Amino acid sequence: MRTLIPTLCVMMTTVAAPAQQRAIAYTEFDLDNGLHVILHEDHGTPSLP
Repeated sequence: MRTLIPTLCVMMTTVAAPAQQRAIAYTEFDLDNGLHVILHEDHGTPSLP
């Protein structure tokens, strides 16, 4: 059990690291009412768990 928790932590950080390096394309604009909008379009196929 003592080796299981550190092993899981290492696995989770190595899986999450590549996802953080991807650049995400977005459009940024301000509406007339002062709201700042950041828009990202996702054209991927929806999936259910």
